[in-house]
Amino acid sequence: MELRRRPAGIRTGRGGIEEEESGGRRREGREEEPMSPAARLFHAPHFNCHIIAIIGSGKEIDVDAIKAGIRATLARHPRFCSIQVSAELVLDSRLGGKKARWVRTEVEVEKHLVIPDLHPDDEGGDTTAAADRLLEDYVASLCRSTMDASRPLWEFHILNFPTSEAAAVAVFRVHHSLGDGASLMSLL
Repeated sequence: MELRRRPAGIRTGRGGIEEEESGGRRREGREEEPMSPAARLFHAPHFNCHIIAIIGSGKEIDVDAIKAGIRATLARHPRFCSIQVSAELVLDSRLGGKKARWVRTEVEVEKHLVIPDLHPDDEGGDTTAAADRLLEDYVASLCRSTMDASRPLWEFHILNFPTSEAAAVAVFRVHHSLGDGASLMSLL
């Protein structure tokens, strides 16, 4: 019996998107870094994969303090201030092929902060249970929605209402192409 050969379901380096051996370089005043094979896989069409961290707070979250903290830490991290430029948009003249790249950009922290106007209500009088359901539904909706690829692929959602376990909650959503759960824990 002869085995039928099939093309791989993912794009490999030979498919036109290759790693750059010399690492990042500057093009048109912006620093660029090649995307890893795993990062390219996470950007495949219809592959919406995010890491979501839910952080409870003992008191209401101070939005200005969060903005300052993000500017001082997260917004300075190379991966969190870069956008993915797709292979179709970048032409590598040396190899004559197209390559997906990470390109540094300015981070507008306000565009990454999401502060929804949510009010947990329950006609039965159990507002804590209603708040827990609202939080669960909100996080579930984040799992199903896409992120705006025109800016770095992370968001910080602030939910300033009490739940059964916290006075307020922050939800950190990061596209999986930026890293895995273990590598992102040091940033939180």
